[in-house]
Amino acid sequence: MAKPTLYAGNKMSLRSGALDQIKRVDSIASTLGTIGDSLTSTLLSIILAGATLAGGGLLDLFLLSKSPGLHDVGGVIVPFVLILIGTALIALNVLLINPSQGFQFMVSAKYWYDAINNSKKGYLIQEAPFRFAKESGDNDIIYANLNGKFYYMAIFKVQGKVSKTLFDEDLEALSQLNRDSLEALERDTLRSTVVTIAKPRVTKKELNPNATPNMKKRAEILHQIVKDLDNAQSLNTYIILTNRNFRALEMKINNQLTFFNQGLMTTVYQLQGKELLAQTKEFFA
Repeated sequence: MAKPTLYAGNKMSLRSGALDQIKRVDSIASTLGTIGDSLTSTLLSIILAGATLAGGGLLDLFLLSKSPGLHDVGGVIVPFVLILIGTALIALNVLLINPSQGFQFMVSAKYWYDAINNSKKGYLIQEAPFRFAKESGDNDIIYANLNGKFYYMAIFKVQGKVSKTLFDEDLEALSQLNRDSLEALERDTLRSTVVTIAKPRVTKKELNPNATPNMKKRAEILHQIVKDLDNAQSLNTYIILTNRNFRALEMKINNQLTFFNQGLMTTVYQLQGKELLAQTKEFFA
């Protein structure tokens, strides 16, 4: 079922017909590792890319036939080379297909149309859907423009509370605490939980200046052992609060922190600054 999106056009199955069969560009994808998995093409895109190259070549020949001759470097050769380069880049853009986004050429065309159409005084502006809320002095709340609708968002990195003994009384208390925290959000605030799996960052443990050589050697061995673990993974849990009003979100943040500190979460950390901006872009990319 086709689904219209902002920049990707209609998302549809790329295996729905003979011309839409996915074909991997091994010569490009194999050298880029996992990133190359998104660099695919279809029979239709290959045909269109060939037509683009042919059209650019014919345009070059036409301009060359109308030119005074190859002795005019500035008027003939330079434009000839630039047209060839531009044709090759456009053909490459036509060739590549992102299975989840559709034709890359349509994605690029839509982006540039919106960027130029929304420019001010003829200057191209960089689209910035996420920025720090000007009301937030600590840069801990994001102001987001999502499909023309504006939201304020705060993100917490948390570690959940787990009873070691699994007593029913503990679980019942935590369940009631969770219900109360959700009711405190009322109907104007959305709370979302995102769980990500990432490769942990390994840093060397800082030792005291009077550490013995054996202590330093032991710390180095432990650091190297953990660093060499290829399958090591880090499980991160984030909670996102979203509201259309800044003051209301601030109040809900304080309410949720109260419930977190009552035992709903073992540790909680509200993201700020560059970390908050980077995490927001990752979630909503």
